[in-house]
Amino acid sequence: MSILPFTLVTMKSLVMLWLALAAAAAREAVAAESAEAGAETGAKDEPLLFYHSALGIEQAARIKQYEQELESGVASRIVGGQPVTVNAHPYMGGIVATLSNGFESMCGCSLLSRTRAITAAHCWWDGESRARQFTVVYGSNRLYSGGTRIKTNKVEVHPDYDFQNLNNDVAIITHAQVTYSRTINRISLTRSNSNFVGQQATAAGYGRIYHNAPVGPNPAEREVTMPVISNEACAAYYIPGIVISSTLCTSFAGGRGTCGGDSSGPLTVGTGNDRVLIGVTSFGPKNGCGDGAPSAFARISSFRSWINQRI
Repeated sequence: MSILPFTLVTMKSLVMLWLALAAAAAREAVAAESAEAGAETGAKDEPLLFYHSALGIEQAARIKQYEQELESGVASRIVGGQPVTVNAHPYMGGIVATLSNGFESMCGCSLLSRTRAITAAHCWWDGESRARQFTVVYGSNRLYSGGTRIKTNKVEVHPDYDFQNLNNDVAIITHAQVTYSRTINRISLTRSNSNFVGQQATAAGYGRIYHNAPVGPNPAEREVTMPVISNEACAAYYIPGIVISSTLCTSFAGGRGTCGGDSSGPLTVGTGNDRVLIGVTSFGPKNGCGDGAPSAFARISSFRSWINQRI
């Protein structure tokens, strides 16, 4: 039996990973200098911009390599965080984004109907990198294999999306019809205009369990529960113009929050059939999720009318 095809795929993955790591290292060096300068001057955080080259490409390459190693029996388990079961968030979708520059990146989405899902606008266009196709993955704990996998390039970005400050960071995906099951199902949008301050909200995603963490076993999906905080409290951490009325924030108290690769995933409140979508993961601090700044989401209630017109 020839092993050449796997070797070529593995080598290509390693090259892509090396390029992504090099780009990420350069950005992190700049971010570290910025953080040090900010600490000295008391400057506020900037949001992480240019998601794909800053985080998404690197995370996708890491996950792809790890899943290939799992298939070949090379990968070993590491300690850190508990992945959720495949049916814990049946509305959660993974996205492998094929970019126009040839790289692959990754994001999340939430299923709203059999043919529609919501994601962050920056997953399609982050101001630097543009996707040309999404592979949307439902019902799987792996990003590159298993589940129901649908390719689409039908993505409508909110008309007021601004990649320079990530305001109005939502987009609707249209894809082929999916069949609902125990592991694939829609989630309802919140009907409430509450600000949800003080409530516990749950974010799900494909990101790291801490800043610069390696990919672990079953890396596709994890969850974290955090308290929602006021926009005033959130804005105190970020430069002006970033946190607006259509932003929703959660506290990073206790070191719990979204991290690299969680982008575009759901933020929900409630349990079971009463669980509703209140946010789409949008941004965190430029200097990484260990920075202590709040995690920020596009507030569903601010976009509910626009979304409903498209589903």
